[in-house]
Amino acid sequence: SRSIDSSLSMPVTPLLPTPLNPFVSSTPEPGIAEWIKIILVFPTLGLIRIVLCVLLNLILALVAFLFTIGAPKDGPLPAWRADPIRIVAMIVARSCLFILGFYHIPVTGRKASCKEAPIIVSNHVSYIEPIFFTYAGCSHVAKAALGEIPLAKHIARGLQLCFVDRTGKASCAEAKNRIKERADNPGKWPSLVVYPEGTTCNGRTVLQFKAGAFSPGAPVQPAVVQYQFSFFDPSSSLGCRFWWIRMFSQFVQFMEVKFLPVHHPTDAERANALLYANNVRAAMARALNVGLSEHALGDLLLQRAAEKHHLPWEVGVVEFGRMHRVLGISVEDAEHLLAKFSKFDVDHNGRLDQTEFAAALDLDVDDPMAVQLFEKYDVDEDGELDFREFVAAVVSILNSVTEDQTIDFMFALLDNDHDGYFDIARLRYVLSTVLEDEQVSDERVQAMFVEMDDQVAGRVSKDQLTRFVKAHPDLVTPSRKSQLLDKFKFTLLARYQERHKDDNIVPH
Repeated sequence: SRSIDSSLSMPVTPLLPTPLNPFVSSTPEPGIAEWIKIILVFPTLGLIRIVLCVLLNLILALVAFLFTIGAPKDGPLPAWRADPIRIVAMIVARSCLFILGFYHIPVTGRKASCKEAPIIVSNHVSYIEPIFFTYAGCSHVAKAALGEIPLAKHIARGLQLCFVDRTGKASCAEAKNRIKERADNPGKWPSLVVYPEGTTCNGRTVLQFKAGAFSPGAPVQPAVVQYQFSFFDPSSSLGCRFWWIRMFSQFVQFMEVKFLPVHHPTDAERANALLYANNVRAAMARALNVGLSEHALGDLLLQRAAEKHHLPWEVGVVEFGRMHRVLGISVEDAEHLLAKFSKFDVDHNGRLDQTEFAAALDLDVDDPMAVQLFEKYDVDEDGELDFREFVAAVVSILNSVTEDQTIDFMFALLDNDHDGYFDIARLRYVLSTVLEDEQVSDERVQAMFVEMDDQVAGRVSKDQLTRFVKAHPDLVTPSRKSQLLDKFKFTLLARYQERHKDDNIVPH
């Protein structure tokens, strides 16, 4: 196969499609016998199970409410409050598992005390694991929104869940601080279960780990969960229709849990949370007897974005961890490029032919530049570019543009009257309209302009813009460059040609 230009530092192999899709359920389509079981069982046994689970959780909510009256909103609960709630929660959780058909759950190994390992890290396959770990007396990381739901908020407070807001970089830092608080105070809180994969998969691999649970440098206990099944895969994966109905319609279900030895970090692991995470991840994969994958939460977000753009959801399965490592792009960058990809994928089949690719670059289909770029990044030589190949092609063009050139393009947009300056009104217009940056509020625009306008002149020069951008390199992201590409296609492509003149790409 072809190799990508060495100046791009981007080998072909890591971007080739992989046969494994960890987000697809292994549940076969229901046959006649399964449909008969669903029709006969769910209206009877299934509904009875739902009613029993709801009643049990109402009891737990009542107990949690009574024992948290007058308790501070934050901070650990004293034992006289926490212990009764924990005991009732364990009974309710095990009862719900029994009701769902998990009559016997083999457990290997010993769960460490919260003083030995304040954090337990587990693979995440299904909605069932949080129920099991509640039965094991643990607390969980949960979305902050759960604390606002009636009844659920009492259970959440009683179980001392660790609330995190998963929107934005600031929220990620806050989540790490909350986990660190638990890790730094072992014994005051119950053991905290964290699912570092960040999403569920089908259990046939271990996804990339986020480093948040490992950043405190405290000992962690890995735990792994596996399910055995014939007709219904309990994993909360895509492709299983009527998941909840089928979950409540199974006569018997099987799961197995293994608590691995506590992992005490080395000095190197304490200094490098990602190294710590990867070592624990490898140990968990060995215990599960499965491989490691570079799929990550970003894949799930891209799948949702693909469906939003009326593309097959499989388009978003890109091994995002590898894409981020090799190409250096964020989820937001990839989502922006996916929107561009969908715009030119006119038949929405998730692939671009040579005509669609040329249109995406605003070139004629027989333009030598379009032809050679297409051939270079069609690494599997099937005559089409999938989304990963498209991203590799676009990012290579964007990486050929230097920071100074990007600033030139930015200023060209801002200085619309060519007098060498722009004002705050033009900045607001370009950000909101031209660059379609919907997340920049008026307050943020005002703060940006004030920082640029260090002369308090009410206008900003190119030198002032340059100093501002160099102080905020996050402004020169691939998605921002891609937006500029829409405005300066031929200029950027000319820069690409200049950087790669040895490739003999000659435009008309």
